[in-house]
Amino acid sequence: MYSRLPSALAELVANAYDAAAENVKIRLYDNGEDKRIEVEDDGDGMSYEDIQNKFLRIGRKQRKEGAPRENSKNRRITGKKGLGKLALFGIGKVITIKSSRRGDEESTEFVLNWDNIINGDSNNNNANRLENEHNRVYNPDTTIIKKNNSDEHGTTIILTELTRASSFDLEAISISLSKMFNCLGNDFKVEISLNNDKETKVLLTRELRYKNVERQFTWDVEKIISSIDSEFEHKEKLRGTIISTRFPSRSDLRGICLYANGRLVNNPGFFGLPEAEHVYSYLSGWIDADYIDEFEEDLTSTDRQSLNWDMPEAEKLQQFLQKLVKKVASEWNNKRVEEKKKKQKIITGIDVDKWKGTLSDTMKTSVEKTLESLDSINNLDDNEYGKVVKEIHELIPDYAQYHFRCLNKKVQDVSRKSYEGGDYYNAISQACIAYIDEIKMQIRQKDPDAKFDENDRNLFGRAFGQEERKEFHVFAGAIRPNGQPFEQTTINNLEDAQRLLSEGVYTGYRDPLAHNTSIDLKDANLISEQNCLDALSLISMLFDRLGRATENGTDNQS
Repeated sequence: MYSRLPSALAELVANAYDAAAENVKIRLYDNGEDKRIEVEDDGDGMSYEDIQNKFLRIGRKQRKEGAPRENSKNRRITGKKGLGKLALFGIGKVITIKSSRRGDEESTEFVLNWDNIINGDSNNNNANRLENEHNRVYNPDTTIIKKNNSDEHGTTIILTELTRASSFDLEAISISLSKMFNCLGNDFKVEISLNNDKETKVLLTRELRYKNVERQFTWDVEKIISSIDSEFEHKEKLRGTIISTRFPSRSDLRGICLYANGRLVNNPGFFGLPEAEHVYSYLSGWIDADYIDEFEEDLTSTDRQSLNWDMPEAEKLQQFLQKLVKKVASEWNNKRVEEKKKKQKIITGIDVDKWKGTLSDTMKTSVEKTLESLDSINNLDDNEYGKVVKEIHELIPDYAQYHFRCLNKKVQDVSRKSYEGGDYYNAISQACIAYIDEIKMQIRQKDPDAKFDENDRNLFGRAFGQEERKEFHVFAGAIRPNGQPFEQTTINNLEDAQRLLSEGVYTGYRDPLAHNTSIDLKDANLISEQNCLDALSLISMLFDRLGRATENGTDNQS
């Protein structure tokens, strides 16, 4: 259980916390053959009797013996099973312990030797050697030392004959230790160093785990809980913080730690949820659930790496925590989308929501799918993302259906504002007015004194009517691909079409209407967006034909 160095050191830190220490110093020594570990604390310390009757007893059930639930600093005691001391033998064969209880005149020093324990050997002449074939009593070498100052207190543990051959990775050990405790702060400081070098000293903090992590969003667990509909009776006792990173984090940084009274009771994870989902590579954090230490039945596994989730109380907690994580995952997705929109609006100048709101359902769906595909590319930075968004926007711009109609510029000039505002009747009406004005302007170019009938409908007969009277020959001079002219009948039909279509558009969209009628047409949606686009396309065609019209057989390029 304790073959990993951080797990074993965590037991010593926890003992110091329970002993009301304010400062813990972990010193790792790796100077050639001098390889050892020292852990010193300024806690209440132990007397000789404490060592004999409490510390050295394996599997001592503190709570069943009525031991205090809080220490001299009113901290909740985290130790339970009396097995933590065995953790030290996972990393070293010889353990030297020096302890001095506050107010005592003497301090105690003793040595535990793994090989001697296994063999039942002891240098203490008063030890009972071998009681029977199966039961050996081990008495560690012990020294009682007179103290110079009765106020001295604390415990120092030295591990030698280490079982590990590799060098100490100070950063990795520090980060691992930092995530095992949620009680690090001003009144409980843990410092770790290598070869007692001041330059290497690291002060453990809860935040150390996230030292090189770029955070994106943060959630307060209490606020999340308030939004979850659940009958879970202990939900108000949960505290904590959940964060998301801007980019997928390393696997060892992912997951939410669960603590009880400042100690890790469940390794980082997502409480049984499938971790293959994209969001879980971004989430981390911690939750305090102190109440789980109050049950008669212990919910924590012996190595304190996980809860016994099969137990009824743990199962209830797990179900609620899964709801909590799912809630965070949903909010993460929404927050991420919103932040990306804001950033991309700054980079590209494009309001994506507004843009999508101008598109047809089909186009909108296509754009959304494309942007979702972009979101799934983890290594695409903001500038690259913005560049692609701009390129998509150029292909499918705002009001793409209007854009793709390639309307005559004069039609666009007078109709765009009304169209974009959803006033489709007015967009068509303004295009009709512009068309009529264009016809009058071209007539005045050859006859500045030309007079016009008050009824603009009569204008179309004058412009495109009887052959001998009309002002414009829209298709005069039209030639077949083989160079031969079209039959006059065909030309006449096309000329009539210009007049009839012009009159039809005018009758449908420009004949004077009462103001209220115009509003009613709009509100009744009798002229839809599609109707508007079709009508504007028709007026554009009439504009374009007018532009190629000839005057008495002479090209008119106006």
